[in-house]
Amino acid sequence: MDMDRSRALAKKPGLTFPLLADPTRKTIVAWGLEDRVNETAWPGTFVIDRTRRIRWRNVSRTYPERPRIADLVTAIGTAATP
Repeated sequence: MDMDRSRALAKKPGLTFPLLADPTRKTIVAWGLEDRVNETAWPGTFVIDRTRRIRWRNVSRTYPERPRIADLVTAIGTAATP
């Protein structure tokens, strides 16, 4: 996705944080999100601790599929503990 599409996508729901545009798919591949068949990325949710270590991840194979809020809250709580 190019930067203009990324900005437009962020404005629609009123997001205030930047979205990543990865036209070369380097980050998509590095984070294990590449859907080679469709040449896109699978939706991913990551919880990263203060030391920048990935403490929890969820990769969905379809866009409507997302982690449950309760699971995400638990993961965030776990990442916050040393």
